Amino acid sequence: MLKFMNKKRKINKQKEEEEKKTRIPKEVLEDKNKNFIVATFDITESGNMLLINSYERFYEKNNHKYNYVEYNKELENREDIDKTEIYINGERMFPFNYAYRFEQPGKYKIIYKFNKPLTSAAYLFYDVNNMVSIDLTNFDTRYLNITSSMFEYCDKLESINFTNFNVNNLVYTDSMFHGCGRLKEIELPKLNMSKIKNRCDMFKGCYAKVSKNN
Repeated sequence: MLKFMNKKRKINKQKEEEEKKTRIPKEVLEDKNKNFIVATFDITESGNMLLINSYERFYEKNNHKYNYVEYNKELENREDIDKTEIYINGERMFPFNYAYRFEQPGKYKIIYKFNKPLTSAAYLFYDVNNMVSIDLTNFDTRYLNITSSMFEYCDKLESINFTNFNVNNLVYTDSMFHGCGRLKEIELPKLNMSKIKNRCDMFKGCYAKVSKNN
């Protein structure tokens, strides 16, 4: 009987640990800003993997230059990206880092909690190539102007949930889905084309069916 009870406790504990990995942490759900993104990663081998990116980080690494004065004006959110709280299977990663070392292959739930609405998501997930799905339902996009290269080269990405995604203030959407070859469908709110200044290569190398949800 005791052996049976111990086995049952062990099974329940394992079940609880598995559920913890998939649930959204209480501190994320109860935060007054409620500004977060949920993603699923498929890790096939151990090693350091990129979790998040930013225009400034990409610029520093590649000495990349743009001619748009709006970029210089709007992309002052590096410190906001650096304050992102990242949870991996329910456990907060501390201190913040753009990459994380995964010791075991498998599926991981990654949650990005932002301290305030971003004006730019340029290069936010550039080359984050272990991401297979992402849910933007609770991502605060009220002031979002730029989504350039937001998902560029996310070549494992299969689905994006754009529910509640506000596109009214978007100005630059160039290369947003460039290289997202596994995306099958993109249900994106209708863009206000009178405001868009550059959408060059927005869907280059991406063969998904694009539909408007309004």
